Amino acid sequence: MTESPRAMIERMRFGLPGGRGVLDARSPDSKLRQAEVADELGFDCLWFGEEHFSSADAPVRRSPSAPLVLAAAAAARTTRIRIGLSSLLLTLHHSVRLAEEIATLDELSGGRVDVGIGWPGDRDATAFGRGETAEVSLPDQLDAMIGHWAGRPIEVDGVPHRVEPPPSQRPHPPIYVAARNDEAVVWAAERNYSLITPGVESPTSLRRRLDLFAAHGGSVTEVPVERFCFVADSDALARRQALPLIKVLVARQRRLGTIDRHLGVTSDDDLDPERFYQESAIIGGPDSVAARVAALRDDQGVRYVNLRPSLTGLCPLELQRTTVALFASEVIPRLNGPVEPTPPR
Repeated sequence: MTESPRAMIERMRFGLPGGRGVLDARSPDSKLRQAEVADELGFDCLWFGEEHFSSADAPVRRSPSAPLVLAAAAAARTTRIRIGLSSLLLTLHHSVRLAEEIATLDELSGGRVDVGIGWPGDRDATAFGRGETAEVSLPDQLDAMIGHWAGRPIEVDGVPHRVEPPPSQRPHPPIYVAARNDEAVVWAAERNYSLITPGVESPTSLRRRLDLFAAHGGSVTEVPVERFCFVADSDALARRQALPLIKVLVARQRRLGTIDRHLGVTSDDDLDPERFYQESAIIGGPDSVAARVAALRDDQGVRYVNLRPSLTGLCPLELQRTTVALFASEVIPRLNGPVEPTPPR
């Protein structure tokens, strides 16, 4: 595959989920060892999401609901890879406590933290007492947290106090917004924040939202575009192993994805299994996967892709590990040239 001169100028970046997928192992030590592996293989970021609750009759889940705790443990076991929070449901938290914890994590990690923020769903907001009557909006909460990091004093009983510590990255860690509508996309662009896109988003929706973001001053090259990803030794093997999983994934999304459809992120037509396999997910042997990523790069200016090898927990762990290993050893070099892995700890 021949790369364009423009593509060779700027290397692409690749992230992995920290809570599921590469870290979806049974023991805590296995989870953290997989964080070390992602670091050693040359991936750029591990993203830890905030998720709360599951159905009382659902199988026991292993993904974390306390991302800062697991992110701190992963930061202690890695040296280079960035630690992303994707996405903190900002209005469920007190701005002082969250500012302190993120700044502490940033300090302990040597300035490797990326802060993704988003809006809670109705269930989470109700459970935390942050429903429609909540007084603090996400923009206000973010402004308060950034103010704490900047040293803006707060008054307690009439006495000014400063929130400590400040983050290592100044003026603050990079901010990524899980924008729930066009208004939020424009707000993020105008504030010089980046976006986080969902893996289920259709190519048409992704192109439209990236264009809107760029039209209001946002940098598309800084947007981590999330995509379900499966890599095998060949296209035929990948299809044989992944297509049954994709059929279950889209069937589940049809049942549970009403929010995404309501926001225009995807449609029922987009959730046709074959169409999703061919257009939205990135699946195949190394050559085909590299070509699909290169198309995102060359057609839409994407330079940052977050992989979701777990396929929302449907993919067996060994196949996830195969995807991660092949992506690092075969796909990334096709896009960026030879990788220099981080030496094992």
